[in-house]
Amino acid sequence: MTRGKRSWLVAWLLAGALAATAGCFGGDDGGGAPASGIDRGSLVLPDLVPGLTGDLTMLEAPDGTRLLLFSSSLENRGAGAFRLVGDEERIEQVVTDASGREARTPITGVLQFGQDGSERWLFRGLLSFRLTSDDGNGGRTLHATGYAALCVYDALPIESGRPGNDDGCGDADEASVDMHLSPGFRVEAPWYQPGLSVDMTGLADGRYRLEALVYPGAMVAESDLTNNRQVLDFEVRSGSPLGPTIVLDEPS
Repeated sequence: MTRGKRSWLVAWLLAGALAATAGCFGGDDGGGAPASGIDRGSLVLPDLVPGLTGDLTMLEAPDGTRLLLFSSSLENRGAGAFRLVGDEERIEQVVTDASGREARTPITGVLQFGQDGSERWLFRGLLSFRLTSDDGNGGRTLHATGYAALCVYDALPIESGRPGNDDGCGDADEASVDMHLSPGFRVEAPWYQPGLSVDMTGLADGRYRLEALVYPGAMVAESDLTNNRQVLDFEVRSGSPLGPTIVLDEPS
């Protein structure tokens, strides 16, 4: 496996997730339906749920630098699609009501091209991660990442029996992007994409917790805010000639 160089952000903002209410859509923003044209009481919203796959890997350099690599995912368990439109200057979320009428609102985040080495657009602003100590007392934050970069499209069905779709994240010739994650689908973020690593240099062997968080501060409208956090508990052990070993907790 080619590991290559990793880059990650060490700044992490944890703002309170804003309630997914129709009040986010306050007017005509130059493309979406005006506030008077959409039924705020019948918005069909997505429900975004983060995931951690459990394929943790620890890289240790000769100078003692330790880097924890991991993979993540994002599922849409709601009734409406999670749809983003925009360009490098502005990005908006599109929502619909029960009659199919649309409204748009700007959200926090950026669109970047080719950040994972591929020829596609990625959105950075949905998933972030933090490492905490697992001391039985709630732990303390040891490290926080920047946002992972995601190509948002119907990659895989949550349940078997449904086909996934082709990558819908555009190419270099497109000045703007229209990407979406349909209900019942998920997209995966493999370990080699930006934002999926945590620096563990100087941390002792022992128990830790990795947390995946959906959109702290991104102002995304969705139907359920109670499932926006996923945790993975693990232990770091040294002594192997191959380097540190990661031992995952057994599912409860």
